[in-house]
Amino acid sequence: MKNSQIKDFICTCCGATSGDYGGTYVVPSLPDKGTQPTTMSYKLATCLTCGHVKAFPLPAEEDVHRYYASEKFWNAQGVDDSFKGRQWYQNVTGNSGLWERYHRAGHQLSVIEKTLKLEKKAKILDLGSGYSPFLYHCQKRGFENLYALDPSPNVCQFLETQGIPTYNMLFEDYICLDDPIKFDIMVISHAIEHLIDPVRILIGLRKHLTDDGFLYIDVPFQDHLRPYNQGLHLQFFCDSSIRLVLEKCGYQVCWSDIDHHRLIDRAFLAVFYFLYGKLFHGGSGITSSATIENLHRWIWRPLKMILGLRINIFISTADLRVIASVANKS
Repeated sequence: MKNSQIKDFICTCCGATSGDYGGTYVVPSLPDKGTQPTTMSYKLATCLTCGHVKAFPLPAEEDVHRYYASEKFWNAQGVDDSFKGRQWYQNVTGNSGLWERYHRAGHQLSVIEKTLKLEKKAKILDLGSGYSPFLYHCQKRGFENLYALDPSPNVCQFLETQGIPTYNMLFEDYICLDDPIKFDIMVISHAIEHLIDPVRILIGLRKHLTDDGFLYIDVPFQDHLRPYNQGLHLQFFCDSSIRLVLEKCGYQVCWSDIDHHRLIDRAFLAVFYFLYGKLFHGGSGITSSATIENLHRWIWRPLKMILGLRINIFISTADLRVIASVANKS
């Protein structure tokens, strides 16, 4: 029988203190030129009450900082020395990973428009935006009041040239900000799984929403169960655990959805996972190269369109999406 009394364990989402260890998450950090990667390996603990999984204990803080300070991390987000000379569309589709995020962002906006029926004048904030394919889609569809938050000064500088006011800061700094602007919707896409303390952030965001405001959140769905990882994730949500953490933070879930794969999607995934294990040793997915870029552009994209496949190669292939309102509005 597994030990259900992990010392000092507290569930992020429900606060329960009973959990089991189950598996190890391995993240090779992204080395810059002339340096060797530092492999972060940490245990995963599963809450026996709500099923939430988290890194426990957390990886060393210096390793986390080294990971996010890597030039290769920012290059994967499309941030490099040539960003100033490119158009917005080029910056959000500049490599295959960005291209997949661009199409995911279009789907996100379609879901929000259908579910909330937003007016074009709604104030929208993309938190952890990067170059924000989401706001690019918003602008193309006629939304007028668009804002972004990102820690990269280069990203914020570029978005400002596209008419997007920005907050050049971390989530932790933004929730402490005394800001007169209140938002009708905040979008947090593939971000809270990276947070050490998502509860603090979610509670802090409430004061920046209007009384009728909403959060749109999407996260990888239980990606700790996959044979390769997509980066430095510390929280692994399921449908019940994300509902619990939002309720704990003063929100009410009004819509949720999880990607489901058909037989053909699962077959392709099985092939990819086999190849990842053979060629890339299961670590942090695959990295871009000229050969892989060409294969993605000229073979995978047409094949995906013809067969109607719902899976990705560079980004999460199954997402959990939630829309939540502020509970107990006055």
